[in-house]
Amino acid sequence: MKSSQSPVLKDVVLVGAGHAHVGVLRKFGMEPMPGVRLTLITRQVHTPYSGMLPGLIAGLYHEDEAHIDTAPLTRFAQARLYNSEVIGLDLAARRVICIDRPPVPYDILSINVGSTPSARHIPGVAEHAIPVKPIDGFLDRFEAARSRILQAKGRAKIGVIGGGAGGVELLLSLHRRLTRDVNAAGFEATGLHFTLVTSSDELLPAFPPRMRRRFAEILRQRGIRWLVVTGCTTNICVDSTIRDAMFRDYSCLLLADCTGEPIGHQFSRTNHDAALLAIQTLFGWVSDSATLIRALAGQAEQR
Repeated sequence: MKSSQSPVLKDVVLVGAGHAHVGVLRKFGMEPMPGVRLTLITRQVHTPYSGMLPGLIAGLYHEDEAHIDTAPLTRFAQARLYNSEVIGLDLAARRVICIDRPPVPYDILSINVGSTPSARHIPGVAEHAIPVKPIDGFLDRFEAARSRILQAKGRAKIGVIGGGAGGVELLLSLHRRLTRDVNAAGFEATGLHFTLVTSSDELLPAFPPRMRRRFAEILRQRGIRWLVVTGCTTNICVDSTIRDAMFRDYSCLLLADCTGEPIGHQFSRTNHDAALLAIQTLFGWVSDSATLIRALAGQAEQR
């Protein structure tokens, strides 16, 4: 890091090497502000770029291509780089508390560490699921899961929760990578089964109909045929989703304890019950979340 000739008037501390902070460092390197000192605190100097994650998982990029090296970036911005993990803030003294270094004082503080979903309230998630965020942890766990799948000679069931853009893109990337790796290892990729779990009425609900139809066709072409359905209401949105999926050649499993129906709840036989009966008889299968988690856990133990 080059030393600045101007006295430090403002200490700007950036916690996390997210997209916004990468942009700040780049901009500051091109147009420095006299008297302002930047400090980046990140637990990963070589930080993954989330926009390239699906391509990295699919095997389209090498690891170096999908990561940002913050060391040369901070040198370019004449900023300080602390490779550490933030564990707290002292707001009164305006200091950032790190796990393995002295507190870092600040005048202006910016936090850009990304999201970490909390699913601890869902039984079985901690034991059997791989959260995508934080990405660095996901990449390590994905490589471990990929090794287990190859050890099992390509016999595995992979589920992705979320029917939005991220979930669909990740599912297709996993399908491409695992199918290629299993075939390359000399095994049959027909032992791989992929399932998408979504609470929405259809895939990519925020996107135009033409794009939704296109991605549904891509999933069918790749043999992704199972959908685990949740959401409300049972006899309208959920029922129509399952009917539509059936006519598109999907096999649907509805989790009865993850759906609901307020209409007719005061009667002994509710619309919810009637919809479950119709779905189980004509359009798919009905179970519950505990049974599904036990089944997935049993398969994981067998592998």
